[in-house]
Formats: sequence, structure tokens, C-alpha cells
Amino acid sequence: MNDLEKFKPCTGYCQMIGAATALLSIKNSLVIFNSPRWCALTAERELTCINKDYERKVFCTEARENDILYGIEKSLRETIKEAIDMEGTPTLLNVITSCSMSLIGDDIKGVCASETDCNNVITLDAGGFTGTFESGYQLAMIALLKNINSKVTEQKSLKVNLLGVCTSYPNWKGNLEELKRLLRLAGIEVNVALGADNTDFAELEKLVEAELNVVLVPELSLNVANYLYESLGQRYIIATIPFGFKDSIKWLNDISSELGVIPNLKEIENEIKQLERGIIDEAYSMRNFFSNFNLLQMASSLPESLTISIFKAMNNSGVDLLNCNACYCNKKDVIEHTSSNESLPLKQLTEIKGLDGKGYQLLLGTEKERMRFKDFTRTLYLNFSMPTEKIKCENDCYVGVRGWSNFVRNIFSQIKTLEYINKSL
Repeated sequence: MNDLEKFKPCTGYCQMIGAATALLSIKNSLVIFNSPRWCALTAERELTCINKDYERKVFCTEARENDILYGIEKSLRETIKEAIDMEGTPTLLNVITSCSMSLIGDDIKGVCASETDCNNVITLDAGGFTGTFESGYQLAMIALLKNINSKVTEQKSLKVNLLGVCTSYPNWKGNLEELKRLLRLAGIEVNVALGADNTDFAELEKLVEAELNVVLVPELSLNVANYLYESLGQRYIIATIPFGFKDSIKWLNDISSELGVIPNLKEIENEIKQLERGIIDEAYSMRNFFSNFNLLQMASSLPESLTISIFKAMNNSGVDLLNCNACYCNKKDVIEHTSSNESLPLKQLTEIKGLDGKGYQLLLGTEKERMRFKDFTRTLYLNFSMPTEKIKCENDCYVGVRGWSNFVRNIFSQIKTLEYINKSL
């Protein structure tokens, strides 16, 4: 039955949503889904959870049987006119074509050119059957970069671009601010954070100023980094978003080494010492107060590279309450650098089994997975992908130094609550 998962893109987050997420990060950008209504509604439902403003930036041609048979030109022209009448001429107009409409072969670019004086138009075939959220995101980002007029200039030392920032990850803004803070304390300036919401289109032309591109999520940005290397000669390093104190220090050292400098980490190391004391004291108190329990397994719907980063941070934290025996994740986008982690107990998310014995499991994902797992009294949950909560706490973060303290605090708090509940049952 698991083999059928790839034929059910609308039960997950398909390539169309990934492409739209990337393109809507540009200020004054509009997206038209060249698709049947239900495709667009599925995508819009997820996109508006990311940002309520996206609700007025997304339109649909509402393709019907006649459009599939005779072409979408008339419906597309009407949709472009509707979008411009409602929102004005955008800085960037995007038409994303779904699976069924990709078969028709309409001249989408030509229709757009005749209907609008928008200087920047992107047309993509990004149907859910042909790729994942991650592949759609990269496809859109590369198309976006092909529209900018960047010329190779003198690159500035100690200046980096962050690739793989994605608004579909809850707390993305707080996470990004923490990464910028750590780099700033280490003496490194962030030039452009590609994928950050409300990015000015003109700002993309500044990408060439950075000496180095930092690939935060390879599944979202490795192809983008390769494109920038081939077109602009920019070097890049794969430095996956760091979780945990040790990984944060290693992340800064790796980037600094690639830049050929020695970072000043004294302030960050002092901050870590302070935070570690609190975590160790709390862990000791919990271990004495509650009975002997363990984290039996971790499940994540995040890309494999991020899952590995979190899993390693938990097991290398020096806190036995965070040690996890097994990890289940989405391994559909395995890439070369992550597949070398064969020694890790990684299994496909679809293979996850119920808990056996006393303990808990940690779920990092969406409400969809949470409802599917159902074992609420033994499952710790954090919304790590495709935000579902309407109340936004923009400064919250889980990455880096401050984020790890927040992550552990949330885990400990949930363990306490579930221990009290389970004792009363």
C-alpha cells in the first residue's frame, strides 16, 4: 500500500505548493494556479496558514473540461485581468500549471505577455504528480533567479547568503533571526536570506555581493546553490540548519573555515554555559521526580537533512532524557550528503509502528500526522512544518543556541504533563 503514496500528492504537500511558497516570498508577487479549482483550493488552504495575506495574492484559472480539450487561453486571460484589477500590476507575476493542464501545451508565457505590462513573469509546470514540495520550491527559486539581472562583481569577504529559508516552516522568522544573530556575533554578515517573506525583488540582485552561499536545507537549496555557482561562480557550503549547542558551534566554525577566518565565539560559548546549567538542573529534577521513562522513537515529516540534524542534537546533548532510540522520517528526497548517515537508525515515516513498552515518542510535523498517530497520551508534538496555528509568535525559534533552550523547555514541559496524565489514568 505504501507504494501508492506517490500517486496521492494531495494528501501531502505537492510541488505546486512548494513552488508557490518560494514565489510568494517576493514582495508584491501574485500567483495564478493554472489548474482545476480543487487543486488551487488545496494549495491555498496550506498557503494561507503560512501567511493570511497570501489569500489575496493567489488566483486560479478554474480549468474545466472545455479548457482541457480546447486550451486555457480564454480562462487565463480573464484570470490575469481579475488579478490585476484587484491587486494592481505586480512586481512579479507567476503562473503555476498543474498536472492535467501541463498536458495541453498552451503558450502560457505568450498569453501573460499580451495581457500585462509586468516586467517579470514566471511560468512553471509544477504538477503534484511530477515532484514534491521540495522539488517545486527549488524549481521556482531557480526560475526566479533566471529573471534577475545579476552580473559578476567583486564579492565581499565575510558576507554570506542563506539559501533554504522557507516560510512553510513554523517560526521561520525567529529561526532566521537567531541564525543571523549567531553569525553576527561570530563576525559574519548575512547579505540575502533567499526565501524570506516580503523580500524585495530588487534585493535579489545583491546576491552576487556575497563571498559564500550557505545551504541551510539541501533538499530546498542545493540545486539553487549549484545554479549560482555555475552562473555567477559563487562558492557554497552545505551547512544544515543547526540544532543544539554543539551543532551551533560546529556550524559557525564550518562557515568561518570556508571563509578563511577564525570566529570569535567567546560570547556565544558563555551564553551556552548559562543555558546548559538550567537544562541540566531541570533534567536532574525531572529524573528524580518522575519514574524511569524514555523517548522510544522520533517521527518527522521534515526533509531528511533537518530530521538528522535534530536527531543528532538530541542524542549528543548530554541529557539522557533526550536520547532517542529510533528515527522515522521522509526519505523520499535523499541526497548524497545525507545518505552517508547509514549508521543512524533511520526508517521511513510510513513504516512507523506503535509504541512497545513504557515511554514516549516525539512527533515533529503537522496536525495531519498528529491525528494519524493518535496516541496522544504518549506523543510529544511540535508543529515543525506547514504551520497550522493561527496565532503567530514571530520571535519564537528552535534553531541555534536560544532555540535549543526553547526546544528542550517545550519537550520537558510536555513530558511533565503526560506523566501527570498517565499517572492519573
